[in-house]
Amino acid sequence: MRTFIRSTLVALLLGAVTAPLMAQDIRAISSGPERAGFWWGLGLGVAQADVKCPSCPNVDPESFPMLDIHLGGTLSPRWTLGVQLTGGKKDGAFTNPSTVSSTVGDMNVSAYFYPSASGNLWLQGGVTGAVYEETAGSSKATAVGGGLTLGGGYDFRFGRNTSITPSLHGVFGGKTDVKDENAATLATDFQMNFIQLGVSVIWH
Repeated sequence: MRTFIRSTLVALLLGAVTAPLMAQDIRAISSGPERAGFWWGLGLGVAQADVKCPSCPNVDPESFPMLDIHLGGTLSPRWTLGVQLTGGKKDGAFTNPSTVSSTVGDMNVSAYFYPSASGNLWLQGGVTGAVYEETAGSSKATAVGGGLTLGGGYDFRFGRNTSITPSLHGVFGGKTDVKDENAATLATDFQMNFIQLGVSVIWH
């Protein structure tokens, strides 16, 4: 995990450093940005997560550092389709002791709509699997529930094939059960939601 985080940070830093140099070569393209074929990206962000269930204590939302991986394909100048995987881990969240690690995240399939075929603003909508997990030593409690995701962002293009993309991504999980490592039910009607603000490097 640490190696992955370091690799992601290096990729983002390289993108941020080279972006101004690439910007010097940007040319005005009357037909607008090029959207075609396969695309993928890596990002970092922060999420505000909230958990609720009838047997859960009332707790305040918690912030989590997040990693973001997404990839997909282009359907038309206004539509792309993609898979997005996000996740973050924090010790001592939601009033748990520091020996308990909490993980939040989701894996979604989303459509991305550009209101203007020549523009860079996009809106996201899709279905998701929202994941919450608590780990303490060898004990683990996990909840996975279906839900919806909505979001939006803007591609700041550098050249024809690369962009720095700030985005806002909300995950709204449905009710599900919390189970331990032996698949025994610990709680019912559990829900997790989070809203993530992040920035990604996208290769189109």
